[in-house]
Amino acid sequence: MLKSSLTVHNIVNDENIIFDDAHPPSEDESDVEPDEFEADAHTQLEVTPYNSIMSFGRQVIWHWSKRKVRIEHEYAIVGWALCVMEDIRNDVMERLTGVHRDMIEKVVSRLHVPPCPNSNPAVSAMSSHEIIDTFWNEFKAFQNRTNPYHDASRWASYDVTIGNLYLWHEKYSLPYTTVLGYVACRVTKNGPAERSWGAVKQVKDGKRSHLSGESTEKRSILFVLSKIAQAMIECEKMEKIDAAGGHQMFGDDDMNFDLELEKFGIDTGALKVRQVERVFRAWVEDWEEEARKKNDCVSEAQLLAKYKGLVKLYYVCQNMEFPRGGKDRDGT
Repeated sequence: MLKSSLTVHNIVNDENIIFDDAHPPSEDESDVEPDEFEADAHTQLEVTPYNSIMSFGRQVIWHWSKRKVRIEHEYAIVGWALCVMEDIRNDVMERLTGVHRDMIEKVVSRLHVPPCPNSNPAVSAMSSHEIIDTFWNEFKAFQNRTNPYHDASRWASYDVTIGNLYLWHEKYSLPYTTVLGYVACRVTKNGPAERSWGAVKQVKDGKRSHLSGESTEKRSILFVLSKIAQAMIECEKMEKIDAAGGHQMFGDDDMNFDLELEKFGIDTGALKVRQVERVFRAWVEDWEEEARKKNDCVSEAQLLAKYKGLVKLYYVCQNMEFPRGGKDRDGT
């Protein structure tokens, strides 16, 4: 689709196919500003009124030029440049210009605005200029099929045949590159595009099928945001303790369920008391050597804090009594 959209100017005009297009402009076309789609001097076509006779080829090119700026946006150019299909890669090598490279650099910079979700640790220490330079170095290797793209079996993958750009870059670009793999996975992934198109189909339906492009864009954004908010509210409601219904995740019955252990003589109240974690160091610590030979309350408290309640060969009681006149004897 990217190649066809970028090579439509190669269509040969068929002067034998002539028709009279006298229908008035649709609502979508009337919302398009003429100056927004103004082409370059060398590609600008002569504007032909709707009621004049044009060949089929000129009609296609005229409609394409009218919408060229919106179709050839920056992210579309990046997706075109990072496509792994052979015919599109050859088209990129022939037609990639400085204007395209400037558009690609804008997307790369935009995707690395802090806080950047690129998880590669090397990116955090790089400046914006270094990130762009790294991208072009990796892009050169991608175009020339050099390391890490030198393995011919990767280019023979089934994902290349069917055009799964995101899956291919996830397997063969993301683990081996610093910038290009991240950019390719973000741009070529079609999940957000599918969700946006689903929102457009919900909005632009029935009597609203002739909405303008700007109105459709705003309505679809509001529709998607409202659906996301509804899903988050529903998820939080289902996770509450007092949730009700057939789809609740956790309810009051789960909190009150005690396996009916009281029927077996078990104190369920004691089981619900939060247990305090106790770390026992099973060796004689440095402070113990001196504490065991001192007959004072501080040493007794320290020893009790460590050994109180332990049952192995001996049981340590609530207090510890030292024998009289036994400073050099073990207090335990």
